[in-house]
Amino acid sequence: MIGSKRYAAAAAIVVSLCTAMFVSPAAADSPLPIESTLSYQMLQIEAGVRPVSSVKFALLRSVLERATAAAANRYSRPRTRRDAIDALDAVQVAIAEHNFIIPTARRYARDSLADAFEPLNLSGEERKLILAPGEVNGFRARYVDPSKPLYFVNDALGSQLIISVGQRMGWDIRLVSVGDHHFVRWHLNPTLALNWDWTAGGPSRNEDYAVDGGPQYREWPQRRRFLRSLSAGYARANYLLLISRRVDGVAGKRKVLELAMASDPTHEQVQNSLAWLYATDPALARSRGRLAVQYALSAWAATPRDADVADTVACAFAATGERGLAVQAERFAIERLREERRSRSIPEFEGRLRQIQDGGTCSTALPDEDDEDLQ
Repeated sequence: MIGSKRYAAAAAIVVSLCTAMFVSPAAADSPLPIESTLSYQMLQIEAGVRPVSSVKFALLRSVLERATAAAANRYSRPRTRRDAIDALDAVQVAIAEHNFIIPTARRYARDSLADAFEPLNLSGEERKLILAPGEVNGFRARYVDPSKPLYFVNDALGSQLIISVGQRMGWDIRLVSVGDHHFVRWHLNPTLALNWDWTAGGPSRNEDYAVDGGPQYREWPQRRRFLRSLSAGYARANYLLLISRRVDGVAGKRKVLELAMASDPTHEQVQNSLAWLYATDPALARSRGRLAVQYALSAWAATPRDADVADTVACAFAATGERGLAVQAERFAIERLREERRSRSIPEFEGRLRQIQDGGTCSTALPDEDDEDLQ
């Protein structure tokens, strides 16, 4: 499938996905099917590009069924903040009862449900330490089944599960992003909203988070999303981006990122990632080089001092044969690395600069994700 047919198919899938985000007034009385939820659709998309066992679909179904039932048993149509807190507390407990806990270190973070639903292989001592009182998962210990394995479910995926329960119930629950941390905001009515943080296990206030949002947010002159409720399309694009990082092979990665772009074409990290893919794959560079430039420049406009995005811009220009602009962008990226004291990345960027200066294009090797968050 190529050209307009590919994009027509992608658009059709996105229309189907987005339809599920709008719930009927009767949803709280008769929960919507699990298949209509964000989590189920994300796992289904993931299963189309990498192996996902039926056991993981069964686990997701169990989580959403029990969490929805717990919510309905408390308040199917909560009207006050107290009602909403009680309902989300019931949802949180039902999810925790599936032995879902917070990763205890960044290296344990899981980007997708398929990875999160991989049981942890822990010794008895390791398990005891993770669930110790006073630790991040200490309060979850009371809900854990000691006879079953534990699962690391991070803030982004915990938020996704809560959003999915909300979809089934007809609740307007949206994703909120603060740097690399996520929580949800439930809009009970036009004037009343409640923050809920899966990591903390309870309600939170805006002032509980960093006030200025860090340099990334200060450098988004037109797209400030810090602490704001994200649209359904933007949230979907965000989760598709996370899935793309776990996909091996250009074809599968391209499929997921193009779905993400169709969900919300303003998502800066999706723009950057898809531009990088187009610019660094030899076959795609010939047919998608101009799009790579367009997406990379749009991402750079939103994050004008970001070295990684400037690097993508350089590679996009190199793919279209605009060497002078490519060299300027790469030199800017290297200078930013020096200013940020990211010395480990400089040799890699300098290697790409030499490739461009010699008339070549960028290497297809992606940077280390620990250092290059956007790529």
